[in-house]
Amino acid sequence: QQCCSTRNGPEHLWIQRGTNLQTQRVVRDIVFLVDGSSYIGSSNLPYVQEFMKNVVNQLDVRPDRVQIGLMQFAEHPRIEFYLNTHRTRQEVLDSIAQLRLTGGSVLNTGAAMNYALANMFQSSAGSRRRQGIQQVLVLITGGPAQDEVKRIADKVALGGVLTFTVSSGQADEGLMRTVAFVPNLAYHERSQFFSEFSQN
Repeated sequence: QQCCSTRNGPEHLWIQRGTNLQTQRVVRDIVFLVDGSSYIGSSNLPYVQEFMKNVVNQLDVRPDRVQIGLMQFAEHPRIEFYLNTHRTRQEVLDSIAQLRLTGGSVLNTGAAMNYALANMFQSSAGSRRRQGIQQVLVLITGGPAQDEVKRIADKVALGGVLTFTVSSGQADEGLMRTVAFVPNLAYHERSQFFSEFSQN
């Protein structure tokens, strides 16, 4: 099962497992929004980290090419680092490796997406949206959203942000397809674990 899609178009990340890419041609601002609840938990965190690292390792991370930001959420959202915090791939990888989940069983996914739009995809946080650079949100979750998500997803899309969803376990697959910018940008593994997504 593919974790990401390769297409010839500005709306795609151009990342695919096991594919050598001309990463110098990719210019994106990418924010990972990670479920920090017990639905992921410490046992699945390494798989989530490996998935993010695999994506980052295929991209030319530097201020004039690809910028990476990271948030986690459960009941409340938390910014780990902004788009303009790190200037190299290695700095991003090191921060991903240090991620520790907040825990809890409440998942306010819509509120977290709204927070990302208001606080991550802004010029002050490093966003190049005003320069016409594609803005990408990668939502990674393993549990059911407990607040309004679809309306917020529409707001995020209208804000010029392309949303991918990567879900597993108890996440609502149907909802994730409506949250993604288009349904084929939603990737769901029915098992409890993210191990499939993390593989090269």
